[in-house]
Amino acid sequence: MPKFKLLVDVDSVVDEAEHLEEIFKDGFDCSEEEAERIVQAKIKELMYGGPYYSIVEDEDDEDPAVNNDKHQGREDVHSHLDARDHHLIKPNLKKMTGGK
Repeated sequence: MPKFKLLVDVDSVVDEAEHLEEIFKDGFDCSEEEAERIVQAKIKELMYGGPYYSIVEDEDDEDPAVNNDKHQGREDVHSHLDARDHHLIKPNLKKMTGGK
């Protein structure tokens, strides 16, 4: 049995992409190189870019008597994350940044 597992946060990638599209929805009136510099500066300013994954201990190995159906059939996107993984879950970025 594996001791570690990979958790991937795909929601943050989508949130960041949608937020950047909203910021630059009017396009650019400059060269492609200047547009690239502007976008890269905004990505750096907002501290976007991941990592969007975490390697965590496989808790299923610890106690085989643990009830794995704690959500009773409900599928929750983040149900597999524990307290150590909350840094992976970003709330809606548009709300956090005032829509910018």
